[in-house]
Amino acid sequence: MIKPFTVTRVRDEADGTVTIFYTVSKAAVREDNNGISTRVLTSHTNVIRQEDMDFDMIVFKALEGTGWL
Repeated sequence: MIKPFTVTRVRDEADGTVTIFYTVSKAAVREDNNGISTRVLTSHTNVIRQEDMDFDMIVFKALEGTGWL
């Protein structure tokens, strides 16, 4: 699978959670059919710390259904 996002940083929080920072991009043909526009979003999500966390899957699930995937 080609991921349209990149996990840029992971930060452990004092309350036992983890903040995952990521950047996601989306390209689309412009409405006037004159080129491609690219949109980039930088954001984060916060989850409870667990063993063997798959940060990519957490970000995928956070973006699923938002229109960015």
